[in-house]
Formats: sequence, structure tokens, C-alpha cells
Amino acid sequence: MRRRSPTFQARYDSLKFALPHGVIHGDANVGNVLLDRLKNPVLIDLDGFCHGPREWNLVQTALFFDRFGWHAKEEYSEFRQTYGFDIMTWPGYETLADLHELRMVVWLSLNATKDSRSNQEPEKAARFAADWREPHNMESPLICDHSAGVRPCARGICAGSG
Repeated sequence: MRRRSPTFQARYDSLKFALPHGVIHGDANVGNVLLDRLKNPVLIDLDGFCHGPREWNLVQTALFFDRFGWHAKEEYSEFRQTYGFDIMTWPGYETLADLHELRMVVWLSLNATKDSRSNQEPEKAARFAADWREPHNMESPLICDHSAGVRPCARGICAGSG
């Protein structure tokens, strides 16, 4: 990953975000939404909750549809229509999608020995890393240390300890 990283910081720095910054979940996906007893959606897993580019909340669902095939076309279509913005048509989509893949690789690597499902994932993570179309920067200022866990934040990716 380090060998492929020289231009990632420049790619991120050149992004022109289409949406105003705001409160973001940090790990927005259908697995982090539960229904309460009245069938109202409730967000869970709020350890990545912060202020930042709202595109970050949208990119994961698009990435799961576009690159991994984990959502059907109809599901993604309903998602983008409901939100009112299609992140995949935004010029910065590829950069944020690549950053999300990096985040996934780091998370899987850190958790490979902690649970039986994660320890089966490093091969997939290696394929994600090998398949990147652009270089990435593991030592980027996008990686900060002001909070626990590996997650997005207003400054990029948190990989910190507190």
C-alpha cells in the first residue's frame, strides 16, 4: 500500500465537496440501522459520529453496490432517490471510495485475529488493496489520532487511541 500511495493526499486535498459539511454517522450502512418497536429507524454504532463531509455517509452504500455487488440496483436506486443525491455522479466518488476501501483493509487487518469472521477476510482485503486504480497514502495527514478506533472523522480517518 505504501508503494501505491504518493498521490492519495493530493487527490483528497483537491476534492470539491458538493454537500455542506455536517453531522455524519461515520459508518452509515444498513447494518447500523435498527427498527424500534414502532418501526422507526434508529442509528446504532455511533463511535464514528462526528462533523465532516456528508459525502462520507453516502459513499459506503455506493461502494457496496458499485464495487462489491452487495446491494441490488433497485436498492441503490431507492437509496439515492430517497437521499436526493447520487454520490456516484460526483467527481470525488472514486477518491472517497478508495479511502473507504483503505479503511476496510486497515480494520480487517487489525481485527483478523480477534474474531473468526474477520480472520477469514485478509485475503479479500489484499484483493481490495491490489485492485486499487490509484496510489494511496497510508501515512497521510488524513489519518489522525484524536479518537478511538479506525473511522472517518472531520479530518479524514481516525486511527487513534484516545
